[in-house]
Amino acid sequence: MMDFDKVPKVSWFPGHMNKALRQLREKLSLIDIVIEVLDARLPLSTCNHELGDIIQHKARMPLLFKADLANRDTTAAWRDLFKGDGYPVIATHYRARDIVPRLLKQIEKAEAQARAARGTKYPRTRAIRAMIVGLPNVGKSSLINLLVSRNQAKTGPRPGVTRHQQWIKIGEDVELMDTPGIMYPHIETAETALKLGVIAAIKPELVGVELLAEYLLHVFNDQQCLDFKKFYGLDFYPDFVDDLLDGIGRRRGMLLPGDEVDRTLAASTFLNDFREGNIGTISLEMP
Repeated sequence: MMDFDKVPKVSWFPGHMNKALRQLREKLSLIDIVIEVLDARLPLSTCNHELGDIIQHKARMPLLFKADLANRDTTAAWRDLFKGDGYPVIATHYRARDIVPRLLKQIEKAEAQARAARGTKYPRTRAIRAMIVGLPNVGKSSLINLLVSRNQAKTGPRPGVTRHQQWIKIGEDVELMDTPGIMYPHIETAETALKLGVIAAIKPELVGVELLAEYLLHVFNDQQCLDFKKFYGLDFYPDFVDDLLDGIGRRRGMLLPGDEVDRTLAASTFLNDFREGNIGTISLEMP
């Protein structure tokens, strides 16, 4: 069993959080819909629970990104949960070929729902303006870069926007702000800090890479996933993180003077292989 009492407390500087929220509120006046990018492996912990109060009457669309790295059945259950709460939602990933048409369809659906909820009766006379928001490292910039690379045109600055602010035209009726809004997580439990550290939504050094590796091994054990054992060529199943790191380190030549394994490097390797999907598709949260 994982001992959560040894996990250090992680907190943010209030100034950083306040600056991020202020910048987000300034941008909200320019847009119609917020696309909240969530990591499909842990949608609850990567969701900012203050966002609803911040955006108020604006349309909101959850996007479960990196879905190719998560358990497919678990992602489907999360998608059904969001739909049940009335949110148009899609689960996708960086290599999905249909990401643009699916995104356009759900943006238009979410914006129409928001207009209906506000009792708006007059027709829309311009393109829907959208902004991507989310925690660090959930895929915000990757998603924007993906949309740009799919031959989407950039338009010029809009009145009242910073001179460097650009809009990406996707489809005929949607314009996407080219800079994402940054949100910070609320870390209420030690396990939440571990989850966020595992996907690098917070700096792994804040928790400790060996502690994160221990938690990830705990998850693999709990879900009875053996993919990592085959990937690293282990001839035993490690019940303890030190055994796992020693096994990885010796097979990868991660040795220090005195023939000791560099467990920090082995732990970082284990975490990176998980983040890249090399050792199985695992979800860190269940609905």
